[in-house]
Amino acid sequence: MRHLSIALLMSVSLGISALVPAVCLCEESLLDQGVREYRAENFEEAMAALKGARDKDPASSVAAFYLGLTCKQAGDYKAAAEQFRDALRLTPPVMDASLELAEVLFTLGETTAAKKALSDAEQGKVRPSAVAFLKGLVLAKENDADGAEDSFRNAAKLDPTLSQQTEFQIAILQARERKVTQARKSLKALIAMDPASEAASMAREYETAFTRLIEGHRPWRVIAGVNYLYDDNVISNPANDTRLAQPDKDNAFVGTFRIDYAPLLDAPWGVTAQYNLQSTTYGELDTMNTMVNSVAVVPSYSQRFGAVSLPISYSHVLLADKKYMGLASVRPTQSLLLPFGHIGQLNLAYTRREMLREPYLPEEDRDADIFGAGGGYVAPFGEGKGMASLRYEFSYDNAVGQNWVNRGHRLNVGGNFPVIDGLTLQLNGDLFAQEYLHQNSSFNKVREDTVYTAVAGLTWDITPNLSLNFQYNHTRAVSNIDQYDYRRNTITTGIEAGF
Repeated sequence: MRHLSIALLMSVSLGISALVPAVCLCEESLLDQGVREYRAENFEEAMAALKGARDKDPASSVAAFYLGLTCKQAGDYKAAAEQFRDALRLTPPVMDASLELAEVLFTLGETTAAKKALSDAEQGKVRPSAVAFLKGLVLAKENDADGAEDSFRNAAKLDPTLSQQTEFQIAILQARERKVTQARKSLKALIAMDPASEAASMAREYETAFTRLIEGHRPWRVIAGVNYLYDDNVISNPANDTRLAQPDKDNAFVGTFRIDYAPLLDAPWGVTAQYNLQSTTYGELDTMNTMVNSVAVVPSYSQRFGAVSLPISYSHVLLADKKYMGLASVRPTQSLLLPFGHIGQLNLAYTRREMLREPYLPEEDRDADIFGAGGGYVAPFGEGKGMASLRYEFSYDNAVGQNWVNRGHRLNVGGNFPVIDGLTLQLNGDLFAQEYLHQNSSFNKVREDTVYTAVAGLTWDITPNLSLNFQYNHTRAVSNIDQYDYRRNTITTGIEAGF
C-alpha cells in the first residue's frame, strides 16, 4: 500500500512538472498535497496546503491556478479571480485559467471583464466548446439574443454532449424574447434527445408552463368604471369673473368603458389596440356634458437595446350631445433600455385637430396641425412595484386662426409609490408654458399662458380585477389675459372592474 501511495505521488508530481519548472521538494509536497486534496473534494485541506504552496513559492502559476479552483469551490469568487489572474500572469502561464477567470467574473456580474477573459481563452484555444457555452451566457445577460443563440449552437456543434444544455438555454432565451412558440419547439427537441435525463424533466416543466401561457393568455380584456366627480370650476371661469348668475361648481357622474386587445405574438413584433369611452354628465351644467370615443393601435418592434413603437390614435368628442372636436395623432417612439432597468424615451409627434363647429371669428379657428418632439426617463424602484418619471415635450400648434398659433413647452414629473400591498400612491406635477405668436385680435395683446397642474391619487387593488380609485387635481392657469386666468379643483372617486 505504501509503495502504491508513493507511485501515485510520483505520478502527480510528474504531471505537474510538465507545467512548471523544477521546484524544491517541500514546495512540490505542499502543491502535490493541495492538488490531491482538491481532486478528492477535501476543499478545506486543499485550501490550507495550496496557500502554503503559494507562500513558499509566489511564482508558482500552478499553485495559483489550483488555489483559484479551490476558492471558486468555496464560493469566494473575488479571491478566485485574483488567483486566476496570477496563474495567467506568472511564467509559464496556465492558459486554462482564462476560462475559469471568465466564469467567476461572469458570476460576479463583471460581464465586460468576462468577455475579455473569454477572448483570451478563444485565442489560446482553451476548451472551445466550454468557451462558446459561457460566451452564450454572457451575451444573453447583455440582451444580445441573436449572438447568444449563435454561441449556444456553436457549443453544441463543438461538443454534442452539450446539446441538451444548449437547447435548454436557447429555449429560455426565446421565451424571454417572447418567442414562446419557438421556445416550446426547442424544449420538445431537448426532451427527445434523452427523455430520462434531469434536463428533460426540467424541460417538461417549462414546456407545460409555456403551453399554459399560450392557452391561458387572454388577448381581450374589458374594463368598466363608475366615478363621482366634484368640480369647483366647470367652465374655467376667471378668478375675477363677475358673472355670478352663472354657476361654476357642479357634481358629475363619470362612466368609463375600455376594451384592450393584446395578442401573444412571437418577438420581435408586437401590437396592442384599445377602444376607450368616457362620458361625463353634470347635474346642472348640462351644456358641459362630454362624451369621448377613442381608438388606438400601437405596433412595436423589439430590439436588443429597446423597442420602436408607433402609437396611432383617433378621438371624437361630443359636447352637450353635439359634435365638437376630432383629434388624430401619430407618435413614433424609440424606447431605450438603460442600466438598472431604467428606460429612456425619445419621440416625435403629429396631431391633426379638427373643430367640428364653425368659429365665431376666423381668428378663433382652432383647426390645426400640431407638431411635437420630446424625451422622457423612467426609473423603476421597489422591485418594480414603484416608478418615477421625468418628461419634456415641445409642441408647435399651427392653428388656422392666428389667435391660437403657439409654441409650447411641457415639463412633467410623476411617480407611483407602493404604500402597502395592493395600495399605490400616485403623484404628478405638470407645467405647460405657451407662447402665442400673434397679437390676439380681441384683446390687442400677445397672449402668454403658464398652466400648473398637480395631481395626487390612491388606487386600491381589492382583487386583480377590481380596484377603488381616488384622485385630487388642482389646476392654476396664469395668463396675461384675464379671460384665460383661472383656478380649478376636482375630486374624483370610483370603482373599476376588469373582465
